[in-house]
Amino acid sequence: QISKKAPALGLTLNNATLSIDDNKGLMIVVEDSFAKDHVSSEKNMKIINETITKMLHKTVEIDVRCIDKDKESMKDVVDLTKIVKVPIQYE
Repeated sequence: QISKKAPALGLTLNNATLSIDDNKGLMIVVEDSFAKDHVSSEKNMKIINETITKMLHKTVEIDVRCIDKDKESMKDVVDLTKIVKVPIQYE
C-alpha cells in the first residue's frame, strides 16, 4: 500500500527494521540520517500513520530513528517481523 502511494518511501522502508520503542510504540529504525529525514517527513509520516491505522483499526505512536553506527548495528535492533507472525510488507 505504501509503495503505491510513495514508491521512494516504500524502498526506504524495505531497508528499515520495525521495532518497538520504550513506550510500546512502533519504532522504524533506519541506517542513516538521510533515510531518517526521508521517512520522518510530514508527508511520509502521514502516509505511514494512515496505512497502519487502516490495517490495525487504531492509531499507534510511531517514531523514527537511525542507528548509531559507532555503538550498534541493525542486527542489534529487535525486529518485530521476527516476533510477530503477521506479514508486514510495503507494497
